[in-house]
Amino acid sequence: MKVPKTQKLRILAISLFSKYLGVAILKDTELVYWGIKKLREKGMTDAQAAKRAKKALSRLIGDYSPQVMIVGKPSLIQRRNSPRLRLLYKTVEELGKEKLQKVLSFSLAQGREFICQSEKPTKMNTERIIVTQYYPWLYRRYQKDLEKDLKGHWWERKYYTMLFDAVALGIYCYETLKRKAPS
Repeated sequence: MKVPKTQKLRILAISLFSKYLGVAILKDTELVYWGIKKLREKGMTDAQAAKRAKKALSRLIGDYSPQVMIVGKPSLIQRRNSPRLRLLYKTVEELGKEKLQKVLSFSLAQGREFICQSEKPTKMNTERIIVTQYYPWLYRRYQKDLEKDLKGHWWERKYYTMLFDAVALGIYCYETLKRKAPS
């Protein structure tokens, strides 16, 4: 994908989960927007959750005009066991193909491995490296997940993991596209 040297590449990175959506928007490596969208309330059908995801992403696409969308591909087991996740993934990909120039899909593990490089690519290592090497202002979000980890409450859901996964995917996507583009 060719982007003029003066224009920054805008990337919409999405980390999909059955109930939440982690979102990050980057201009090159500058983090412009980050957040977590709740897709499903109690009693909602899968179709309603997919409609909510489509509405939220359409608004972000309209506001930030990204050129590339990268979607965190759920693992084979997750796709097989969760019809909701399959529907959300399909909906998000279709929306991206309809509204954007390019839609890519990488596994969350690829983003984590790129960020962690020489360390074990765990969720917490990914969060720590993003906070220390890329975006220190996200420390408060990391700290909340770290507290659960330090208490030994490994079974508690780490809420901000999906946000950091989206950021990792965005950075990985940027570096991948930068390597492919001729200088």
